[in-house]
Amino acid sequence: LVEDGAALRQPVYALDVAAVISHLCKNPEPFYGKTIDLGGPAEYTLRELAEFTFDITKQRVTLIDTPAFVAKNVAGLIEYLPKPIWTTDDVILQQVDSVVQPDTDALTFDAFPHITPTPIEKIAFSYLHCYREGGHFILTKGYHG
Repeated sequence: LVEDGAALRQPVYALDVAAVISHLCKNPEPFYGKTIDLGGPAEYTLRELAEFTFDITKQRVTLIDTPAFVAKNVAGLIEYLPKPIWTTDDVILQQVDSVVQPDTDALTFDAFPHITPTPIEKIAFSYLHCYREGGHFILTKGYHG
């Protein structure tokens, strides 16, 4: 993790974003010229998100704190490979918070009171458990025999 994964993220559920887009398509006039910035109901560090993901998937990993200058140099080499998995731009993004600013002029979920942002804790297991060794069948004893 670059700089111990301290950068903040505010994950938003795709179906919540789709609900906002659907609302905008049905009633666009009040939103002409407006910026919309959607974020989930909670903020997490990249480290917290990684730990949460590995907890659900039961993967045993060691998260290594990598200083930005080291990460940037390594990514600088990797990005020249035919299919780079990490670039210097990735390193920069991993150091920047990506959350809805409280003093923003942009419209947030507050402008759509009929849509309540879904917490990741409520939905993450439904799509991450398949990445466990054995998938979801490992949780069901006797299911196949």
